[in-house]
Amino acid sequence: MDVELHIDTGREFLPHAAILVYRDPQNGECHAEFHRAFLHEQQFHVAEAHPLTTGDIKDLVQALGAVSLQFTPEHVVAVSPHALAWWCPAQTRTMYFLSNTDKAVNALSGLPFPQPALLFIATQRQLRVYALSENVRPSPETPLMCAPYFNIFKEHGVCQGSTPYPHHLDALQTAAWEQAFFGSNFTHNAAGVRKITAFEGSHAELWQAAAQAGEFRTAWLTSAEKTLEEALK
Repeated sequence: MDVELHIDTGREFLPHAAILVYRDPQNGECHAEFHRAFLHEQQFHVAEAHPLTTGDIKDLVQALGAVSLQFTPEHVVAVSPHALAWWCPAQTRTMYFLSNTDKAVNALSGLPFPQPALLFIATQRQLRVYALSENVRPSPETPLMCAPYFNIFKEHGVCQGSTPYPHHLDALQTAAWEQAFFGSNFTHNAAGVRKITAFEGSHAELWQAAAQAGEFRTAWLTSAEKTLEEALK
């Protein structure tokens, strides 16, 4: 392979690494592989690959001298090049339901209901949602609660369905992720054997009770059995 690189610094730069990115044309999922690069008899070569790791990325970012900083709003609790976590206070939001089996909950579609404080964790491929038992910014030691919604799997990942997610992880654009979540239809209980809430009535009765109480009571939440620090790993 012939590669020419001209850098007007008066210094010599030698090949160090190559990253090849493979993309699935069907779903857009990408996979990256890291190759050590070197010169042999003045020819550019790459060594065998290994999957690109977080350590590889950190080393390259540091070597490239990246010093660009991004402002992070107070509601953002953690950020990395490939993930973003933030919380939002308890508030009232409009909810949409489209269940094939629960006609009672469908009758509530389009109405506003009080919500608990929430924690969102987004990556390029997934959105996870938890509830918070206190309406304050969480710390690493804060115990997380299960989000009281349809469409959330046992491990707290959201069933995306046909809902488009934002293309970028931007600490200043978290509202777009929240809109994607609450703007879609809640269709089914995806949590399997895990209880969504500790509320004793039906899912429709849960939201009716929240509306009547003027708040989503934290006593209705169940533990996710992990802290914020554990969820960020």
